[in-house]
Amino acid sequence: MLTFCPTCANVLMVRKDAGGNVRYACQSCPYTYFIDKEITKVIRVHKKEVDDVLGGEDTWKNAQRTENSESLAVRPALVRPMQRVSPALW
Repeated sequence: MLTFCPTCANVLMVRKDAGGNVRYACQSCPYTYFIDKEITKVIRVHKKEVDDVLGGEDTWKNAQRTENSESLAVRPALVRPMQRVSPALW
């Protein structure tokens, strides 16, 4: 959780002073706020639904398949040509 300085709106940093007390201190101005109790905040993270980048199962139905010999116990590979755009052209 970020806390901001009410004077100059910069981010406050957590610092320990010589007496071992913990405080928020601004790096730009002399503002300090002494922390006298534990500060906690619980943030619940929800997973987003991921979009299928390659188009889903229907895209691969008509894709070309490689032929494997019987000695290999692997599934055939699916091949689908895709257009690649160079980032230099953006």
